[in-house]
Amino acid sequence: MSSWRDRPMLAVDSETTGVNPETARLVTVCLGLATSRGWAPSNWLFRQDEPIPAEATEIHGITTEQANAEGTDLRDGLVAIVHDLYRAWDEGMAVVIYNAPYDLTVIDHELRRCGLPPLEVRGPVIDPLVLDKALDRWRKGSRKLVDVAAHYGIELGEAAHGAEADALAACRLAWKLGAKAVRLEDYSRTGDGTTWLALAGVSLADLHRFQMEAYESQRLSFMAYKARKGEPVDDTSTEWPLRSLPGGAAEAVA
Repeated sequence: MSSWRDRPMLAVDSETTGVNPETARLVTVCLGLATSRGWAPSNWLFRQDEPIPAEATEIHGITTEQANAEGTDLRDGLVAIVHDLYRAWDEGMAVVIYNAPYDLTVIDHELRRCGLPPLEVRGPVIDPLVLDKALDRWRKGSRKLVDVAAHYGIELGEAAHGAEADALAACRLAWKLGAKAVRLEDYSRTGDGTTWLALAGVSLADLHRFQMEAYESQRLSFMAYKARKGEPVDDTSTEWPLRSLPGGAAEAVA
């Protein structure tokens, strides 16, 4: 029986101007197609209408001057990105995104700012961050992509925090995690009552639904932990893989 691990996957990663997906602006995006023949990336660098904060440049290495000298128009790039996303889903592929609610929400907000239709999740998403937490809930340490990848023997090296390197690492991580089985004790609404769920053996639709439930459970558990410590939580969303826009429709940017 064929598994989703044996089929092509499209990986997505972005580098942005900040950590809040509702206000961050896109700096770079990579869409990488992973097949049995290898890795085929498409990369975009975007011109900026506001300065890239120094702390963001420290992470991804791209300055405002570089983006404006070498980058392309955001609107044109978004049209191409969404076209490739929708084509991948139409062809039955999974779209792999590490911490999907961040990248997809940033892309959605940028589409709205440019006066383009909002992003639609038209097919399955694989989020290695959600799967790693479901598989190894109590492991201590960082859950940043570079650290989780290293835990599974995937080294990013000096290319870490570049959109293409991170997209490829997320794809490799999804493939490795897919060989494992997750205990269902905390996810009673998923599966057929069995104790373990072998990730490689489920359909992409079922895997997508499992991650929706797992993400909600993980977020609620984290918020309960913070409440017990008397600490505030800035982000209370449990939506995966794309967050709703607060306050209704966004105004388009001329």
